[in-house]
Amino acid sequence: MMLRTGPARHFPTPDTPADQAYDLPRAGESEKLAVFYLKSLKTSGPVTP
Repeated sequence: MMLRTGPARHFPTPDTPADQAYDLPRAGESEKLAVFYLKSLKTSGPVTP
């Protein structure tokens, strides 16, 4: 499970070349602290056919 803060990011994509010669805008900057309160969470393993 992953909870993200901030605006949705659509770059880089799986098709973006791995060896880039530049940094992404705001790379390394932190978002303000976010707190998530989960009343309930249920997970299960992968479903195999």
